[in-house]
Amino acid sequence: MTAAARVAPPPPQPREAALFLDIDGTLIPFADRPQDVVADRAVRHLLTALETAFQGALVLVSGRPVVDIDRIFAPHRFVCAGEHGSEIRLAHRRHHEECAPPPGLAGLRTLCRSLVQTLPGLLLEEKPHSLSLHYRAVPERAVELRAALLRTLETRPDWTLVEGNRVFELVPATASKGAAIRRLMATPPFRDRRPFFVGDDTNDEPGFVVVNTLGGVSVKVGPGPSAARYGLSDPTAVRDWLARTLVAQEARVHAPT
Repeated sequence: MTAAARVAPPPPQPREAALFLDIDGTLIPFADRPQDVVADRAVRHLLTALETAFQGALVLVSGRPVVDIDRIFAPHRFVCAGEHGSEIRLAHRRHHEECAPPPGLAGLRTLCRSLVQTLPGLLLEEKPHSLSLHYRAVPERAVELRAALLRTLETRPDWTLVEGNRVFELVPATASKGAAIRRLMATPPFRDRRPFFVGDDTNDEPGFVVVNTLGGVSVKVGPGPSAARYGLSDPTAVRDWLARTLVAQEARVHAPT
């Protein structure tokens, strides 16, 4: 669906919906370096209030590892799916599941380090289960970098290339945000709720497809074609939409009977 065809999403009902929220470019604007992203006090408090209102049915879904998600939102620790679902911390934050990365991670890490040396301006982000090459500082390197990575993956069917906002990620082929959402929707407190997924990037598209299949609400942040059926303009609009959900919930709680 084109950006022009998307309208603002309906408000989720806290007792009936499950919230799945991407981080970078969705809740928080992009930064030049991934380690520079930190949630301000307002967004931390907003998410904490939403988690309470939705009775725990709120998940942060990200390409970042769980430990980095915790750094961004410290001291709060939310239910989350990290590295496109390679890591999942389940409800109540008591359980942390990890899928072992397929063979070849060490070799891919060596390759990416070599690319950083030969293509100045790239930034390599090494994660427990995946690798990200950021080219935000050198966007003119995109075509060259994509070609090099695709050549490498021709002999590595267990891995896939995920393209994001000025970043290429090497991710296990079995991992996706869509698979993570489907996995979580089969567990309490998400089971039997209507999923809402908000994301901004091409790596969020598998999540939009799954949410549409489940009869939920898919929300694309920013311009561009997408499988999402609804849209919001930027992270400020996302926060405002979420805050209005809380205001409406508060009004219902205090409405005269």
